[in-house]
Amino acid sequence: MRHDFPSAASDYLFLVDKGYPETPSVRLVGDRYRLSREERTMLFRGVCPARKARERREKLSPVPCSPEICIDGYNVLFTILNYRQGRKLFVASDGYLRDAGSLHGRVSDQDLLAEIARDLFGFLRERGA
Repeated sequence: MRHDFPSAASDYLFLVDKGYPETPSVRLVGDRYRLSREERTMLFRGVCPARKARERREKLSPVPCSPEICIDGYNVLFTILNYRQGRKLFVASDGYLRDAGSLHGRVSDQDLLAEIARDLFGFLRERGA
């Protein structure tokens, strides 16, 4: 990652906190700092207005409230797939783990996705989930 990426993220946050639209703000900041496509994706997916980030963080629970958990399997599978394909993972400003994959539901390696699904479901089964 570029050494000035934190400055780019700060500038982008300033714009979205002021209410500027996200897509043009990513373009403006990305062009200013000459960010790669992956870095622009990290801004768009990883930095949100402070109010929205705070609201999302408040939904996180450090300890599960009950023995039951809900998993968004689709997003978990694609996050793991992006990781396995060498794309960056990062913790966003809202506290959630995100990826810079930009797959948008497109899978080029169906076998790898099937392997990841088997591993995830096996992991959950072992834990009684």
